[in-house]
Amino acid sequence: MTNKLSLSSNKFCNFNSFSTLSIFLLIIILFVSSSLAHEIIKNYTPHRIILNLTDSPATSIAVTWRTLKKLNEPVVQVAEAKQWRNFKDSRWNVASEVEEFSNERNNKVYHYSTKLSGLKPNTN
Repeated sequence: MTNKLSLSSNKFCNFNSFSTLSIFLLIIILFVSSSLAHEIIKNYTPHRIILNLTDSPATSIAVTWRTLKKLNEPVVQVAEAKQWRNFKDSRWNVASEVEEFSNERNNKVYHYSTKLSGLKPNTN
């Protein structure tokens, strides 16, 4: 009579079951986290982004958009076009106004508007 310990024969410590359970839990976690990320992206991503002319189109432009959830501090980030990645040095934020509306299904949507002024004319 030999006493050999075999993990695969032990009902409580079956490596194959443990491995299968781990993989199953990992798949569930990945699915739930990707679904949650998708909902966050869908609700806070700008939709219907529109550029509008202003009374001074050479030096200003208006931007409007909407989201399904309200943003806390909405801003438009502006940067002067420069070589390669140097535009990061010249960027600035412009605060946006927000209005709450109800759509035809009585769902709330949030419309944002910002006027960008002080732009340099004849630039790309």
